[in-house]
Parts: sequence; C-alpha cells; structure tokens
Amino acid sequence: METPHGGSPRSLHDHDDVYQARTHNTAASPSNHRLATDTFSIDSSHYDEQCGWSKCKPKKIQKLNSPKWFLFFLAVFSVSQSMIVNGFTNVGLGTLEKQFKLTSKQSGMIVAAKELSSLLLIAFLSFYGSFGHKPKYLGYGAISTACGSMLYVLPHALIGKHIPKGMSMKIFRSQELCSITSMNQTLSEARCEMLGGSEWYYLFVFIIAKLLIGAGTAPLFTLGTSYLDENVKPKVAPVYLGIWYACTSFGPGIGFVAGGTLLNVYVDLIQPPGFDLTPEDPRWIGAWWLGHFFGAILIFLSACALLAYPRSMPGAREMRRQAIRDGTLRPEDNRLQGKITDIIPATLTLFKNMTFMFNTLALTCTMVISTGLGPFVVKYLQAQFGVSIMKAGIASGIALIPGTTIGIFLGSYLMRRMKGQNTCEGAARYCFIFQMLAVLSVASFLIPGCDRPSIVGIHHEYKNSTILNNVTSSCNANCACHGIQFEPVCGVDNQTYFSPCHMGCTQKINKTYHSCRCLDSRFSDWNTKRSPLNYSHSIAFEEQSLTAKLGECDRNCQNMVPFLCAIVVLLILNFVNAVPGKMVVMRCVPDNERAYALGVQWIVLTLLGAIPGPLLFGIFIDKTCDLWETTCHGQGNCLVYDNKILSYRLAGAIFIFEALAALCYFISWKTFKPMGEKEIARNLDYITSTSIDPDPPFDTQALNTETPGSPDLTITTDLSDSYLSINNGVSKSLLEAQMDRPDSGIE
Repeated sequence: METPHGGSPRSLHDHDDVYQARTHNTAASPSNHRLATDTFSIDSSHYDEQCGWSKCKPKKIQKLNSPKWFLFFLAVFSVSQSMIVNGFTNVGLGTLEKQFKLTSKQSGMIVAAKELSSLLLIAFLSFYGSFGHKPKYLGYGAISTACGSMLYVLPHALIGKHIPKGMSMKIFRSQELCSITSMNQTLSEARCEMLGGSEWYYLFVFIIAKLLIGAGTAPLFTLGTSYLDENVKPKVAPVYLGIWYACTSFGPGIGFVAGGTLLNVYVDLIQPPGFDLTPEDPRWIGAWWLGHFFGAILIFLSACALLAYPRSMPGAREMRRQAIRDGTLRPEDNRLQGKITDIIPATLTLFKNMTFMFNTLALTCTMVISTGLGPFVVKYLQAQFGVSIMKAGIASGIALIPGTTIGIFLGSYLMRRMKGQNTCEGAARYCFIFQMLAVLSVASFLIPGCDRPSIVGIHHEYKNSTILNNVTSSCNANCACHGIQFEPVCGVDNQTYFSPCHMGCTQKINKTYHSCRCLDSRFSDWNTKRSPLNYSHSIAFEEQSLTAKLGECDRNCQNMVPFLCAIVVLLILNFVNAVPGKMVVMRCVPDNERAYALGVQWIVLTLLGAIPGPLLFGIFIDKTCDLWETTCHGQGNCLVYDNKILSYRLAGAIFIFEALAALCYFISWKTFKPMGEKEIARNLDYITSTSIDPDPPFDTQALNTETPGSPDLTITTDLSDSYLSINNGVSKSLLEAQMDRPDSGIE
C-alpha cells in the first residue's frame, strides 16, 4: 500500500514519530478542521533528541544516545566526585589538620561548606531543571566540581615546602633533646618565626573550593535521578538507580583506599635532603592533594560527555504516558508550568504530603550520621585501634566498598520484585524494617579497642609531682622544651612521654634515646642518696635504665577486624534503604514534581543533616581531646584523644539518630495512601485528554486522504501504541475502554 504521496507507509513503531491523517467530509464542520490543525501547533525543534554539542551532532556518537551510556557517564561523574568529597577529603582531614593547624570543628566547617552551596542552589536547580535541559545542568555542574577540586589543591602550592618541626635545621635538631643552654629561648622564638602556625587564608581557600564543589554536585542526585527515571521504564528504574548508586558507593571506598595509599607518599613527593621520616612518625605529612588533582581530570571528562545528551531520549515520553495509564506513575500537575510563582504552591503541596515529609526526616537523621561520622572515621580508627593514618584509610575503604555495594544492590533487588502499584508502600515498609535492624547494629561502636592513652604529665603526674595537664616538671624544667612538637617516646618504665626533650634525654644513638633524666626520679634506686659503695653500681644501672625508644608504649590494641566486620553490617543496613527511599519519593508525588521533590528533600537533608552533621560530630570529638598542640599563634590541632569516652559518645549520638530515623520511616509507611479507583479514573481521563503527544521530537507530517462520508480522523503513532480520536462525537474514550475490561476494578 502507498501513501497519497507515493511513498511506502512507515511503521507505527518508528520511535516517537508523529503523523496525522485527515479524511475529509464535504459537510465537515470548520471547528473539526480547527481542532485537528491546533493539535500540532508545537515547535518540534525544541525537542531535538539527537546527541551532540549545539549544532555539532556527529552520527558516530548517536549510538551513545541511550540510557545505558548516559548511566555510564553519570556514574563516572558521581564516582569521581564521591571519591573526592567522601573519600580523599575525609581520609586527608587529619593530615590537613596537622599541616595547617586546624581543629576538628574547623575541618568540619570545610566539609559543611560543600553542603551550604548545595543548599543555596538546589531549590532553583531542581525546580527549573524539572522543566529544562537536565543533562546541561549536570554537565555544567561537573565543570564547577572540577574547578573546585583544583582550587582545593591550591593551599599545597601556597604553603611551600613542608619542613617537619624539630628537624628543620641542625640547630633545631638539638632541640629534639634536652639542652641546657642560654640559647634555648632564642631558638624557640626562631622556630616560631620560621615554621609559623595556623593561617586563616588557607582555611578560606578550602571553604571556597568546597563551595564550588557543592554548587557543582547540587543537581547530581536530583536531576540525575529524575532524568534516569523518566527515560527508562518504571519497572527497570530501580535497576538503573541501583547500579548508579552502587557505582557511586564505590567512590568513597576507592577514595579511602587510594587516599590512604597516597598518604604513604610524602606531601612534597620527595623529602628534603637529610630527612628520613616514615609514615609512622608523628611528624609525617602525606600527599593528601594528589587524589583531588586526578579526580578533577576525570570529572572534567565526564562533563564533556554529559553536555552532549538531549533533553529527552527517544521514546521516553511515550513510556511515561504508558506508566501513568497503568497507574504506576501519578499524572503531571498541570498547575505547574515552570514559573517562579509556581514554587510556593509546589512546596506547600510537598509539605502536606506526610509520606514524603517523614521519609525526608528519616533520611535527614541518617544524613547527620553519614556526614558527621564520615569525615572523622579515620581519626576514630587511629584513636581507638592505634593504627597509622594510612592503615586507617585503607581499612575504612575496605569496609565501605562491600557494605555500601551489597546494601544498594539488595535494596534494588527487593524493589525489582515489587509489582508496579505496590512500589511506594512496599518501599516504605522495607525502609522501616531495615532501619530497625540498623538501630541494633550501633552496638559495634562499643567494641573495645586500645587501652586509654597514658602520657606522663597529661593522664598522670610525674614522680614527686601532683600537677596534671602539665608536661613540665623539675626533671625537664631547664631543658627549654617549649615549642617542641609532640613526638611520643616510650621509656623503660613502660610509660609514654610527650617528647625526648620532655623526658630529659640528652643523647640519641640511632633511634634510642639515652640519659633520660626524668626516668631517674621514677626508680627507687635513684631516689636514695648515692654513696661510694653503690656508685659504680649506679653508673651501670643508669646506662641500662635511662633509655627510651621513639613511639608510644604498647596500649594492648585489639578487635579492629571484628569492628570492621560490624561496620560492614551497619553499612549494609543503612544503604539498603537508598533505592527504596528514592522510590518512595518519586512514586508519592506527581510525575512532573519528581525532580523538585528530590530537590526539596535535598534542601532539608542539607539544612538539617549535612551541614550540622560535621559540625556536631566535630564538637563531640574535640570534647574528648586530652592534649592540644600549642602553636606560635595559639591552639592548634588535637594530639591525643580519650578513645574510651570517644567511643561511648559516638555510640550514644549514633543510636539517637538511628532510632529517630526508624520512627520517621514507620510514620512514612503508615501515612501512605495508595491511589483509589477515582484517582485511577482521573489518570485515565488525563491520558485521554493528552492522547496527542505534547512533545513531538521532529516536524510533523500531514497525510491527507479523501474518504467520502468519513469523519475527521487524527492518528498519532508512538513507540508502542496508536491512539485514535474520532472527532464526530461517536468516539470511545480510553477511559471507557478501561472500564470495559473485567479486571479494571472500575465500576
């Protein structure tokens, strides 16, 4: 059969191509003619579905114009940014505090700055992005993230070569030991002038960099989630989201492992001549900046790919209409047209949605935990289990990767097995069940680790002294140890001292310190008055007893492996809710409000969770500090934590927020109201009234046929179905067709 134009008919399954055929009746009314003409009065060029950059759309890249390839490039962006934000940043915070003399509260400010910029931008990005070109928002966001990552490296270049304290020059090397000279005070002042202290402008640069990163990642999990969901079938949407979230969850783990390994490299790549420090040395500074540099390059490459994707992929609009007809999705709210005046009504509608609100509050509670504990987990492992910062970073990554990945895939699998109309209620129920189990797993933070630190002068007094929190005693009062950096040494009395100078040691042979005067007062043999009879014995005893070795004394550290296994379980139970939680949000709001709903949710998560989380946990951790470094400009970073009090406080805080999250998930589940028969009928009526594709991707083609006695006929062909609307008043609507089905459930 041929068309009136002599061409062969095209398949009804050509993707989203739209045709119209009119059969004219000599008595046809002008109104019918006007209706058929007005149906296609939309500029189809606005909805170009080809892949490319502006007018450059090479044919070779069109094979990448699919959800699978978009998922790949989106995953590259999200994995890279999570490596930087939740991996390299967190594992390097302790090193940053040490090099730039920051407190945990200040490092918490750096982490929170990223969330602050997201908070300021996400409402506008998610609302206008709902009606705009989502891949372009994502691409420009990736560029901003890459620029912020590069800026984060700038303080490393500004501060210059790092010179460890106490070994910067030959005269300073002598200050490692007790040296009673008149020059000691002068040397201490020279050390301050040369080595400096905390500078506010470094902190300012870090915060600006994080603001840029936060602005760039703001649209990622709102517009990215929405774009994926609206370009795949609802049945497979949880699979796509699960794969994406699982890939993203690899980012922090990779960041911790790679970041911990990079901390094994000296901060300037090569140590200055005459230095031979190891990562176990308290003065060691690792290359915290390398991860940010390489991560920025990956993010920039992903930005180029994301900017090439169209506003909507081929066939996506028809899939959404089919899902609305099936009752899987709620229809669009026609009151929202992408205008700024629509923001307030849309926001009020969301706030009245109890399922949405309590799901958001539950996620806020878990967000406080993840953003609060994440930046300091390496520090916790160091304090509780006595491992180096490198080992703590690698161990954190090893626990993160299986915990987050298994949890996300499990949640995706459970959602995949659900039937369409039961998705929201079932997801809300799963969130509550797994959150209850997560509350019980908080006990993992009560697993004992090392014994409490025991430093002479801090945790207990020197011999013949009753003063605590003072590392100066009569045995080192004349050693001029002021300004000496924390460099713990273990004496033969099995006690840890602040430094060789504070121990009164006057000689060093290899890595062993000799003639340590403060050990003298700790042995009863030397408390007695010497006599010629025991003098020779005393000399031999001094040579054997007044020695010390670099490093803390053994604190009987144990149970790190059981703790990491328990953390894996805790991560699984928390991340299993990632996909179900997102499905609750996207299934309890109208179709065209999903991106904005995710944006509003992210605002609440950021304002009440991500911003206060690092600050609260930073304050909690600072309160457990036993020893602060004193710099030339005041207080520096914490040197020693009371690990017992730290574990109890963290366990208590995490339990409170996990329990609140479980309560909110329960209310979210119980307040969900599935669509009733009337709402399903309204959905079908919505489909009937919008049966003509509102978003034609290409120019429409009119085919005119003359059939005497026929009514006006308009035919729209889409990806999988054709809709017939006969304009002579004798049509049978889709609603009537649905009601004729014996299993429709509509009477």
